[in-house]
Parts: sequence; C-alpha cells; structure tokens
Amino acid sequence: MLAGIPKTPSTNNPVSDPQRARIRRDYVLGRMLELGRIDPAAYREARAAPDAARLHGRELELDAGYAAEMVRREMAARYGEEAYRAGYRVTTSIASEAQLAAQDAVRRALLAYDQRHGYRGPERRIDLMQRDAADGADGLSDADLDRVLDGADRVAGLTAGISVGVQRDRAEVYIGRGQRVALRTEEVRWARPFRDADRRGSPPRAMTDVLSVGDLVRLKQDAEGRWMLAQRPAVSGALVSVSPLDGAILAIVGGYAFGESQFNRAVDARRPAGSTFKPFIYAAALDAGWTPASLVRDEPVSRVASGSQGWRPRNFDGKNLGPIRLRPALVQSRNLAVIDLLDQVGVDEAIRFVARFGFDPAAMPRGLSLALGTAEISPLQMAGAYAVFANGGYRIEPYLIRRIEKADGKPVFETAPRRACEECWFRKPGRSAATDAAPVPGRAATRVLRAPEAYQMHTMLQDVVRVGTGARARALGREDLAGKTGTTDQVRDSWFCGYQKDFATAAWMGFDDFSPLGSGETGGQAAIEMWMDFMAEVLAGRPEAIPDVPPGMVQVRVHRASGTLASSTDSTAVPEWLREDQVGSLLDPEPREGIEIEGVRRIEVPSVIEHVY
Repeated sequence: MLAGIPKTPSTNNPVSDPQRARIRRDYVLGRMLELGRIDPAAYREARAAPDAARLHGRELELDAGYAAEMVRREMAARYGEEAYRAGYRVTTSIASEAQLAAQDAVRRALLAYDQRHGYRGPERRIDLMQRDAADGADGLSDADLDRVLDGADRVAGLTAGISVGVQRDRAEVYIGRGQRVALRTEEVRWARPFRDADRRGSPPRAMTDVLSVGDLVRLKQDAEGRWMLAQRPAVSGALVSVSPLDGAILAIVGGYAFGESQFNRAVDARRPAGSTFKPFIYAAALDAGWTPASLVRDEPVSRVASGSQGWRPRNFDGKNLGPIRLRPALVQSRNLAVIDLLDQVGVDEAIRFVARFGFDPAAMPRGLSLALGTAEISPLQMAGAYAVFANGGYRIEPYLIRRIEKADGKPVFETAPRRACEECWFRKPGRSAATDAAPVPGRAATRVLRAPEAYQMHTMLQDVVRVGTGARARALGREDLAGKTGTTDQVRDSWFCGYQKDFATAAWMGFDDFSPLGSGETGGQAAIEMWMDFMAEVLAGRPEAIPDVPPGMVQVRVHRASGTLASSTDSTAVPEWLREDQVGSLLDPEPREGIEIEGVRRIEVPSVIEHVY
C-alpha cells in the first residue's frame, strides 16, 4: 500500500474489486517465489486456488503498482531485509487523481491502438462438448466454463468470456458465475482481421466473420455499460508526469497494468527519443546566441564513413525547404534543418549543454544523428527535462519518496527537493512576475537556461501545439500548453512530451520487441492521444497559467523568409520575440562574438546572411 495517498474512487476504471485483488495476489505470490519464500509447486498451487479473500474494513487507498515497486526497490536498497520486517511507512509524491488519470489514459490509448489495427483472433478455442463413452456428447456446464475462465490470464479492465452461441447478427458470451452477455454486430464492427501494422482485412459483415462457438475472448464495457468485443493489447506504453516546481513524480505508469507486466517502461526502458529531443538542440543554439529568427538550411545531408553505405537522412515529408527560420523549423519538425543547426553549434558543445537538463553525456551519440533523437532515454528522464522549459529554466530532480517513518511514527527520512522559482515565471493576480528575481523557499533549483531563452523556447513549443505537429492538442481548448511530438525510424516509437505550469508529462507508445507501430502512428497520433487524455483530466477546472515576458525582451516583426527585421507595413512579416540586444544582429551581416553566461564562453554565432549564403 502507498501510504499518505487519499483514497480517490475512479468511476472510469472498469477493473472490479475481485480483479484488483487477484492482480495483487498474483504479484505477491510472484515476489514470494522470487525471494525464495515459496517453491514453484506452492506458487502454482496458490495461483490455481480460487480467491477466498474479502476486504474487511479499510480498503486499498490507491492501486499504483509501478510506483509501489519503485518504492520497494528504494527501500530494499536503503534498509535491506529490514525494509520487509520493520514496518516502515512511506509517503510518496503520487497524486491519486493524477495517478488514476494516467492509468486510465495509458489503458485507453493501448486499447484504441489495438482496435485501429484490427482483430488478432481469439486467445484460444474451447471444445464445448464433453464426450463420455457411456453417455455420449454433452455440453460443458457453467461450472466447467468457470474453471476454464479461472485458468485464463487476468487482464485489468478486460473481462474474459467464452462464446457459447453465434448467429449472423448476434453472439452470446459466457463471462462466468452464470452470467451471459449478448453482443450485436455493431459491437464487433471494428474487428477487421489484423494483417500487419499497416494492413487490415475487410470489415465484418456478420457476427460469424468474427466469432465462433468456443472462442475465448476479451470484453469491455463502454460508458453506457454496453459490452464490446476487445482484445488484450500487444503494444506497450508508458506515461509519467512530474511537477515542474520541484520534480515530484505525480503519476507514473509503466505499462498496461502492473499485474500484466512488472517491467516499468516509464523508468527502465531506454528508447530513442526521436524528435522530442530536438528542442534541446534548439535551446543549445539559443543559449549560444542564436535567435528564433536565425536561419538554418533545410537541405540534404550526406555523410559517408569508411566501410559503410553512408548516412542520408531526410525529412518526414520528403521535401527540402532550403533556408528556414529556427521557429518554423522546430514547429514543423524539419529533420535536415536541425541537423544543420547541430552541425553549426557543434556536437560536443551540444552534449555539454544538454547535460544541464539531466541527460547523461555518456549516453549521447557523438555524431549528427543526435539531432534526430537517436539517444536512448526513458520517459521519466524526458519529463524531468521538459520541466526545465515549463518552469522558466530551472533544473529539477524527479523524486518519488517524500517521507519515511518507522512503525512508531518517528521520521527517518524526508526529502528536501530543490525548487524552481514559481513567482519568477508566472504572473499572479494583481501583479506581474519579476522573472529574474525573487528568493525561493527551501533549496533553490539551479538555473540552467536563462529566462529570455526559456521564454523563446516556450513560445516555440507553444507553436508546435498551435500550428505544428502537435496541433491535435488544440482540442483541449487551452492556451497554456506546449510540447513536441516524436517519432523514430520506421515508426517504432511514438512520443509526445509536453507541459503546463503544474504538469510536465511524457507519453510513449511502442512494442517491446521494437516492431513498427504502423505508418500512421506518429507522435502526433498515438502518443499525443494518451497525453491529451491524461492532461484533460488533471487540468479540468484549473485556470490557464501564462508566463510573463521576461524583462529586456521585445517583440519585433521579421521577414517570413529571411528572418531580418521587417517594416510595420510589410503584410508578410511575422512577430518574433528577441532580447533587446539581439535586435541589431538582424541587421548586421558580420559575425558577432558569443555571449558569456556564468563564466562559460559561448561559440561565435554567424549572422543570418553569412549563415545562409
């Protein structure tokens, strides 16, 4: 049990109390087997035994298996075997409403993906006829069917059933303990046969195209209580959300259900980040003195290494736009443009810079492919890194355990997280924020990105949601959302990392064996739906939070094509945010010396004209 978390019922969670109990029982038995407390024979016998346990008195406050396992590991690392005997009480940072929203968002997204890609057929087929030498054939009784269902794997949110009658327009499915439910043709309409990640068979015209008598299948109930055909997801996913203020892990889900797989993909999986890594390359350029109006080349790149066939990256749409400003290059997620940008910033300089966000420099590929997100990163690392953009430039350290007490209530540990300066970034009612000022209560987080560059990155990532690859998130109807889509080679990973003032959230979807998701399952489709589902729930009723413009910044108008200053009468000009001292650089064709921050000298930044021509 995760202590210190208020009980919050979830009306959207279709998992019943008996199912939850069985999931918890199976996990405990698995841990006992792993620790040598029981032998394999006792483990199998206990799993096969019917559930006799019932809740008495206090109920489980929150089902958060992945978080609980993280706590168990940490406690075992701190206290060894004593962690299991001493009766420690652990208070976590998990917010119950956010955790339940995350769990539901992951499950819905994985089930929706499965439906988009077709029906893989029943899990098995059962011979419903018993044959006896004396009495001949007779149908299986309900008790016989119950034994079959009791032996089926339990999948959270899904009910196992056996089709016992199939006609052209309806089917009868036995779901246990004497209960039968009816399915109509429209409730299996989605079940086109799965061919591969990009192909499905023809839509079913009759129930008999989908089900046969004896099929062991999965069902789920919709919001109206109607039973629908479903299937256990083959795809995996993860979602983690942290507080940008101090790094508290508010929600973490590492798969469809902890009882289904204990592998925590939110923490332990390392997957290529794809285009969700691009903002850190752009931030490195801004930190070095570039502006969102500076131009890069969206043009073909070719690198040939000895003994290889070479590296010839391309844009997702196959087009090359030539010179393009940094802002639209990021908003449109132009691959060739960010490669050119990294080439000019320098790979080594960029790696040193991104380490500020919590990334391990040793895990960064030392080549231009870094710009396309070939670094393998966990969703938790990505959420922590995006928190820097959300809080105005402060690095926070994600944490899960707030407090540890002994059995007698005596505290033995209490975290003291470093906190970003909330008042320095977001305006409060009746006054403006002083973006570079204000003391922070407790331990102050380290600023790793200056306020002007943080604001420029924030507005660029907002544009990704407003008019770019993340535009689907506009459906949430909020103006304070920002983020970036990410898709890896052959669509093996789908990412969306984004934030609002109170939540920095990373959502990921992919197959554990790195199979392709399918051509349509980019970060702007699969992962963003999971992210949106979660954010819609946790942001409901929260006012929008808009950061103040940092002191010393001005909004100017620049030419859409060249990025140079435009006149107020130029109807094709677009607005851009710059530091006051950067305005002159849009007119000066000569290279200028890089800025110096915190004792670190930056590279020289080429002018717009020299850069392109």
